[in-house]
Amino acid sequence: MQLRWIPSRDNELYPGDTIVWVNVEKLSAAWSQEKDSYIMPNNLGDEPSPKYEKFGVWFASNYEIIMPCVYTQDERIHFVNGRNRFAWLRDRGVKFLPVTTELSSSQEVNDRFGTDVRISEIPTSVVIINWLIHLSRVFQPIK
Repeated sequence: MQLRWIPSRDNELYPGDTIVWVNVEKLSAAWSQEKDSYIMPNNLGDEPSPKYEKFGVWFASNYEIIMPCVYTQDERIHFVNGRNRFAWLRDRGVKFLPVTTELSSSQEVNDRFGTDVRISEIPTSVVIINWLIHLSRVFQPIK
């Protein structure tokens, strides 16, 4: 299933920001060096992020996703917003996605992680499984 992306809640690109399409594997590899903010694959680790699982619940009934926002500093990648979305989608097989970034970081983000691919897809099986999990939580048996 092809994902639909928007740059922000109001679907407007913030002044001074630009969109860069990235290779998820490359960005994740660089991000993994950021021990304080990195979300381990499948949210495993010493301190799992509760927002990671909440995104999965939200995704079951929403398909317009706000692009993660990143920037670079001292050759390191940082998330301003969207690290849980990024990690959850990474762990479900998304290979390419757009991010927003400041103009001052856009060239480095593009050079290190950029891709010519402009389609972001998630396997249909993941969508169906996630939807079924969501339904099982919504429709609890009456006791």
